[in-house]
Amino acid sequence: MTSMSIPNFPHIEKDILEYWKKHDIFSKTVHKDAPSGDFVFYEGPPTANGKPGIHHVLARAFKDVYPRFKTMQGYHVERKAGWDTHGLPVELQVEKKLNISGKQQIENIVPHDSRQSIIEFNKQCKESVWEYQHDFEVLTERMAYWLDMNTPYITYTNEYIESVWWVLGELWKKGFLYRGHKVMPYCARCGTALSSHELALGYKKIKEPSVYVTFPIKNIPVDWGIDQVECIAWTTTPWTLPGNVALAVNSTIEYALVTSIDQYYVLALSRVAGVFGKEPYKVEKTFLGKELIGIVYEPLYDMSALAQDTTFAYHVIGAEFVSTTDGSGIVHIAPAFGEDDYEVGIKENLPVFQTVDLAGAISADVPGKGLFAKDADSVITQDIQERSRLLRIEDYEHDYPFCWRCETPLLYYAKPSYFIAMTKVKDQLIANNKSVHWVPEYIRDGRMGEWLENVKDWALSRDRYWGTPLPIWVTKNGEETFLGLTRNQAEKKDAIREAIEHFRGKIAEKDYHRPYLDEVELSHPDTGEQMKRVPEVVDVWFDSGAMPFAQYHYPFQKYDANTRMYANDTNIAGRIPYPADYISEAIDQTRGWFYTLQAIATALGLESPYKNVITFAHVLDKHGKKMSKSKGNVVDPIALGDEFGFDTIRWYFYTVSQPGTPIRFDAEELKKVQRRMFIPLVNCLAFYQLYQVSGAGGQVSRLDPHHILDKWIIARLNETIDMVTSHLESYQVVTAAREIEKYMTDLSTGYIQLSRDRFREGNEESKEVLRYVLMEFAKLIAPFAPFIAEYVYRDIVGADSVHGVDWPSFSSDRDGVLVDMSRVWEIIDHALALRAEAKIKVRQPLSELVIADDISDDLRDIIADRVNVKKVTLKSEDAWPQGEGWIGQNHVIALSTVIDVSLRQEGYVRELTRQINALRKKKKLTINDSIVLEYSTDSDALRGVLALYAKDIKWAVIASDIVAGTGDEELDIDGENMSVRLTIKNKKHITKNT
Repeated sequence: MTSMSIPNFPHIEKDILEYWKKHDIFSKTVHKDAPSGDFVFYEGPPTANGKPGIHHVLARAFKDVYPRFKTMQGYHVERKAGWDTHGLPVELQVEKKLNISGKQQIENIVPHDSRQSIIEFNKQCKESVWEYQHDFEVLTERMAYWLDMNTPYITYTNEYIESVWWVLGELWKKGFLYRGHKVMPYCARCGTALSSHELALGYKKIKEPSVYVTFPIKNIPVDWGIDQVECIAWTTTPWTLPGNVALAVNSTIEYALVTSIDQYYVLALSRVAGVFGKEPYKVEKTFLGKELIGIVYEPLYDMSALAQDTTFAYHVIGAEFVSTTDGSGIVHIAPAFGEDDYEVGIKENLPVFQTVDLAGAISADVPGKGLFAKDADSVITQDIQERSRLLRIEDYEHDYPFCWRCETPLLYYAKPSYFIAMTKVKDQLIANNKSVHWVPEYIRDGRMGEWLENVKDWALSRDRYWGTPLPIWVTKNGEETFLGLTRNQAEKKDAIREAIEHFRGKIAEKDYHRPYLDEVELSHPDTGEQMKRVPEVVDVWFDSGAMPFAQYHYPFQKYDANTRMYANDTNIAGRIPYPADYISEAIDQTRGWFYTLQAIATALGLESPYKNVITFAHVLDKHGKKMSKSKGNVVDPIALGDEFGFDTIRWYFYTVSQPGTPIRFDAEELKKVQRRMFIPLVNCLAFYQLYQVSGAGGQVSRLDPHHILDKWIIARLNETIDMVTSHLESYQVVTAAREIEKYMTDLSTGYIQLSRDRFREGNEESKEVLRYVLMEFAKLIAPFAPFIAEYVYRDIVGADSVHGVDWPSFSSDRDGVLVDMSRVWEIIDHALALRAEAKIKVRQPLSELVIADDISDDLRDIIADRVNVKKVTLKSEDAWPQGEGWIGQNHVIALSTVIDVSLRQEGYVRELTRQINALRKKKKLTINDSIVLEYSTDSDALRGVLALYAKDIKWAVIASDIVAGTGDEELDIDGENMSVRLTIKNKKHITKNT
């Protein structure tokens, strides 16, 4: 089709929204019969303390497509909304709002009253999480993401917290929840440690000075024959040097004694050239690293006062993690600030020198005292340089972890914390992940699989305020209970659930948050000793990972027919919708929500909590830059939807690139989406409306037409439905959407272009075919573009809603016509290419196209019509046309390029018809509007054409008469000029015989 006027898609969508509301369409689709059973979908909970962005449209578009698709396939799909309401992101926003920073100021909001301060702070946090609730709800509705927003799960409610506690209790009972002392990534600004999956969210590539530091050896081996030598160690964190307790070498690596400028050094042989560079040096001797173990050296700073036992401090040890990839092959060991350092320190009985306080400041009596650790790097570096202990400085580019919430550089810090022993279930984690169908597929063994192969125990506790409190009560000597239960008591069936239910009566404020929970004292069930709760709250990611259970208040909820929950079934999957058949979020959730869902389920001994995942890369601006307010490149999704319509935005995300590929978002691309998909669709509908049978409505049964084009477009429909269904079943959304787009091209530029005359001649079968095709096409696009699907379907059928009908079925009896038409289109494409080569417009008729294919007359007629030739003939090699006046490929295809007077005149007719019909469209005339065509021209050629072809022209432009006179519109007909005037005569339809 050539008509490309732009409908007001946002206006159409808002009308459809009103229709859905008025007729409660969403609820009807959820509660309709579901012969196929349940399809389980989990909604990953957003936090509503920030405005929704274009990335939320991407996520919700991919989430929405499957509940709609599966509902049409006869499944019941519950779509429970959720809100993620705890955690540091919320706390930080409230700190900013209150113009305070850090825990000390939080606990002094009400001066000198930490209890009331925490109450006020958490109150502000609770209010903050709803700041942009309305914006999210507006976006959700406006983009047609059908979600039950009336009964969402909310992670701060007592009911949700009880379910989180139940999960924690089950893990505590199994010995998976334990208290340990480890080096962990620590945010001094937030005052709390981070889990390994949180750590993975905040890495940035930075360039900073690294230093090569010398450590003089005290007990130089006698056979070296020297009296002064220094080990060279390398570090990118000079602030950790005061905490140094040992140097580590790899016992199997070859090391060297090197002289350079009259000084002896020890370092790895393979790193000598890299360390000394252009400085002169000589390798005096080599030896394995094991020969260095036990050597004692002079420390940079003597921190012996910080530890009770320093017997094993300041000597060389062996460690397998030492490599020669970079540095010197000798690693400085500070157990307080490195995970590997801490582990080897335990093995070697090394002391721990904690030279940094919990605020992240240097606390030891060394240069830089009082400064934030990273800020102290330059001061410490200057000090060791002045003391001749600095060999060299060089810039080093590497990935460094920052807090994903406040962007403060993280420190590795040894401190006590509660952990979940994920390493105990590593094998099952990997096995569960292997059972998941990932899209993109490489995520399974790549980003997710590699993460699980290196899984660490989950650092669970946070030293904060607004979160699910850890339900552990301890005696003064540290004996733990879970809500007052001992481990022996917890072994009893349902003991955890009953303990939580019993606890409800012990808290006066009926609020499970701090400080109210901190004030509940329990008695040890065996000794009667009073117990207090540990002060920590739980990692917010644990809240979201527990949502399969907590969203239904499992295991406390009784049977509910609406939620289909069964209280007496001991199998989790029988009591709640579990596992999810489908989830979808951005790729960073592989180490966020996707991981925590899997971690909790696996630790509980369950199968994978999800079966199918689509994960997608992030949305960037059109230049490939991350979107942020500070850069001014953030896109307002509502404004964009009000300009282009949300179906357009959804379709853009469904077709722009395969999941996993970063999306460079450019609003100009939305115009292209409209031009190639939605404008052609609306024009197809408008074309149908021109010729529709009066009173037509209701469903159309499958047809068995006679004309080859009708057979072909239905065969292509069946093929497309088949492919789209198969792709969707394989969770290949992008591939499915692109197949739909191909069909729209075939329908609009193929079928309708070649069927216009049949429609104008009143062919009833072609009208019924187009009606059927548009009806089925509306069903096909309903999961992807719910608004325009509804718009087309209701115009065609007039029934309730496309979203309440069954997914379209398809016939397999189609191969013959598709093969034939595939060859026809190949010939047409080849012939049109020949026209372009000869620079002859398609509107100019030509006499003959010669082909070598033996095809039927009706297929030749299609080719002749589309290529605009008088005839298509089959010729053998003997009679193959060649020479002047022909163009083509010998014995394959040949096109006559000779244009005689008659053909030239027909070309004028075509061009004149096209331009007059463009004027009809400009004047908004319909096929029922007959005109009188008045013209004026000095062209003998055009006057001759108007006289000779008057009947054809009148039929083509719906004119009752053509008369000489004056015109008000100037036309250029292939270089011949004329003016015309169109006057509406009557409503009489013109026939070809008029």
